[in-house]
Amino acid sequence: MAFYDDGAHGHIAVRASGTEPGTRLYIEAPTSTVEHLTRELGGLPFRLSA
Repeated sequence: MAFYDDGAHGHIAVRASGTEPGTRLYIEAPTSTVEHLTRELGGLPFRLSA
C-alpha cells in the first residue's frame, strides 16, 4: 500500500484489491482536487451526492 497525507488538504491511498484483480485508489480531498485527479488519471466523470 502507498499512502500520502499532506496534513492539510486530505490524503490518497493506493492498494491492491483484496477481492478482485486490480488496484484501489482512495482519495479524500476537496471536491475540485478529487475531480482534477480523476480526470488526470483517466477515470470516468462522477457526481458526488450531498
